[in-house]
Amino acid sequence: MLRTADRSGDGQSTDEIAGIVKGVHLLTSSRRPRVLLADDYPDLLAAFRRLLTPACDVVGCVTDGTALCEAMATLQPDVIVVDLFIPPSDGFEICRHLKQVAPETPVIIVSASIDAEVGKKALRAGASAFVAKMSAVEDLLPAIHRATATRPVVDILEPSQSSRLTIA
Repeated sequence: MLRTADRSGDGQSTDEIAGIVKGVHLLTSSRRPRVLLADDYPDLLAAFRRLLTPACDVVGCVTDGTALCEAMATLQPDVIVVDLFIPPSDGFEICRHLKQVAPETPVIIVSASIDAEVGKKALRAGASAFVAKMSAVEDLLPAIHRATATRPVVDILEPSQSSRLTIA
């Protein structure tokens, strides 16, 4: 783990701690996550950008899977948020590809579906989280923070439940 020098005088670093340890991307809450958004509906991309901008740096918005893969390599985001049904393939296939080329970058799949089986399939494809679009206002930002936290977690966020199924 990278740790910057102590500048506070109390033995604790006040600077950001970030690094790659055992292939897991680490990010502390003192740094705004760099988010890459992918959805084939520009209006939804704009809404997600407005939702996330107060707490995240939205580094890019793309409308298809091919552009997502290109932008991921160029922009090097901390986390990727991708729609389940994005051309030319789907979020599952794109997630598997992204996990092969950048295994340390968390991927969150969002969908209009609220089916728990779809969420489980997303996790099996390598997603860090599955968020139903209808609950994105409440659940997307927390999912991003969990995905970029120092402790890796994967979970399914279901809009009809206040609890979350967490698989560690």
